Amino acid sequence: MAEPQLLVALPFVGALTVYLVTSESIDRRIFLGVALAHLILSMLVITSGDQYGEVLGIDELGKVLLGLVSIVNIPCSFAGVEYSRSGRRANGNSYFLFNLLFLGTMTAALCTLHLGI
Repeated sequence: MAEPQLLVALPFVGALTVYLVTSESIDRRIFLGVALAHLILSMLVITSGDQYGEVLGIDELGKVLLGLVSIVNIPCSFAGVEYSRSGRRANGNSYFLFNLLFLGTMTAALCTLHLGI
Protein backbone atom coordinates (compact mmCIF):
# COMPACT_ATOMS: atom_id res chain seq x y z
CA MET A 1 0.00 0.00 0.00
CA ALA A 2 1.48 3.30 -1.10
CA GLU A 3 1.07 6.30 1.14
CA PRO A 4 0.43 9.80 -0.24
CA GLN A 5 3.02 11.17 2.21
CA LEU A 6 5.82 9.31 0.44
CA LEU A 7 4.52 10.43 -2.94
CA VAL A 8 4.50 14.08 -1.82
CA ALA A 9 7.94 13.91 -0.17
CA LEU A 10 9.75 12.16 -3.04
CA PRO A 11 10.04 15.14 -5.46
CA PHE A 12 11.10 17.50 -2.66
CA VAL A 13 13.81 15.10 -1.48
CA GLY A 14 14.92 14.74 -5.10
CA ALA A 15 15.03 18.53 -5.51
CA LEU A 16 17.13 18.92 -2.38
CA THR A 17 19.51 16.22 -3.59
CA VAL A 18 19.84 17.84 -7.03
CA TYR A 19 20.53 21.16 -5.33
CA LEU A 20 23.27 19.70 -3.14
CA VAL A 21 24.97 17.50 -5.76
CA THR A 22 27.35 19.36 -8.06
CA SER A 23 27.72 16.74 -10.82
CA GLU A 24 25.28 17.26 -13.66
CA SER A 25 25.48 13.62 -14.78
CA ILE A 26 24.41 12.51 -11.30
CA ASP A 27 21.70 15.18 -11.31
CA ARG A 28 20.31 13.70 -14.53
CA ARG A 29 20.15 10.23 -12.99
CA ILE A 30 18.47 11.53 -9.85
CA PHE A 31 16.03 13.58 -11.92
CA LEU A 32 14.97 10.65 -14.12
CA GLY A 33 14.91 8.27 -11.16
CA VAL A 34 12.57 10.53 -9.21
CA ALA A 35 10.33 10.97 -12.26
CA LEU A 36 10.04 7.22 -12.79
CA ALA A 37 9.60 6.48 -9.08
CA HIS A 38 6.92 9.18 -8.89
CA LEU A 39 5.03 7.58 -11.77
CA ILE A 40 5.18 4.14 -10.14
CA LEU A 41 4.14 5.46 -6.72
CA SER A 42 1.35 7.50 -8.31
CA MET A 43 -0.04 4.40 -9.98
CA LEU A 44 0.13 2.53 -6.67
CA VAL A 45 -1.68 5.34 -4.84
CA ILE A 46 -4.29 5.62 -7.60
CA THR A 47 -5.06 1.90 -7.60
CA SER A 48 -4.86 1.32 -3.84
CA GLY A 49 -8.41 2.42 -3.05
CA ASP A 50 -9.64 5.20 -0.85
CA GLN A 51 -7.16 6.35 1.75
CA TYR A 52 -8.05 9.38 3.72
CA GLY A 53 -6.02 10.77 6.55
CA GLU A 54 -6.63 14.02 8.36
CA VAL A 55 -4.67 16.09 5.86
CA LEU A 56 -3.27 13.92 3.08
CA GLY A 57 -5.47 11.70 1.00
CA ILE A 58 -6.73 11.55 -2.54
CA ASP A 59 -10.24 11.65 -3.97
CA GLU A 60 -11.46 10.48 -7.37
CA LEU A 61 -10.74 13.73 -9.23
CA GLY A 62 -7.35 13.94 -7.52
CA LYS A 63 -6.54 10.44 -8.79
CA VAL A 64 -7.30 11.44 -12.38
CA LEU A 65 -5.25 14.62 -12.17
CA LEU A 66 -2.38 12.92 -10.33
CA GLY A 67 -2.18 10.30 -13.06
CA LEU A 68 -2.16 13.02 -15.71
CA VAL A 69 0.57 15.03 -13.95
CA SER A 70 2.74 11.93 -13.44
CA ILE A 71 2.36 10.72 -17.02
CA VAL A 72 3.03 14.15 -18.56
CA ASN A 73 6.08 14.58 -16.33
CA ILE A 74 7.87 11.57 -17.89
CA PRO A 75 8.35 12.96 -21.43
CA CYS A 76 9.14 16.38 -19.95
CA SER A 77 11.87 14.79 -17.83
CA PHE A 78 13.45 12.95 -20.74
CA ALA A 79 13.26 16.09 -22.89
CA GLY A 80 14.86 18.13 -20.09
CA VAL A 81 17.74 15.69 -19.82
CA GLU A 82 18.33 15.75 -23.57
CA TYR A 83 18.13 19.53 -23.56
CA SER A 84 20.74 19.77 -20.80
CA ARG A 85 23.01 17.35 -22.68
CA SER A 86 22.77 19.36 -25.90
CA GLY A 87 24.82 22.23 -24.46
CA ARG A 88 22.30 24.86 -25.49
CA ARG A 89 21.95 25.66 -21.84
CA ALA A 90 24.79 26.43 -19.49
CA ASN A 91 23.36 24.59 -16.50
CA GLY A 92 20.62 21.97 -16.36
CA ASN A 93 20.67 22.00 -12.57
CA SER A 94 18.15 24.82 -12.31
CA TYR A 95 15.72 23.05 -14.67
CA PHE A 96 15.98 19.81 -12.71
CA LEU A 97 15.56 21.60 -9.40
CA PHE A 98 12.51 23.63 -10.40
CA ASN A 99 10.85 20.79 -12.28
CA LEU A 100 11.06 18.61 -9.18
CA LEU A 101 9.77 21.43 -6.97
CA PHE A 102 6.86 21.91 -9.37
CA LEU A 103 6.14 18.18 -9.38
CA GLY A 104 6.18 18.11 -5.58
CA THR A 105 3.91 21.13 -5.34
CA MET A 106 1.40 19.70 -7.81
CA THR A 107 1.44 16.36 -6.00
CA ALA A 108 0.91 18.05 -2.63
CA ALA A 109 -1.98 20.10 -4.00
CA LEU A 110 -3.66 17.01 -5.44
CA CYS A 111 -3.15 14.93 -2.29
CA THR A 112 -4.29 17.57 0.20
CA LEU A 113 -7.74 17.33 1.68
CA HIS A 114 -9.85 20.10 3.19
CA LEU A 115 -9.21 22.73 0.55
CA GLY A 116 -12.79 23.90 0.78
CA ILE A 117 -13.74 22.56 -2.63
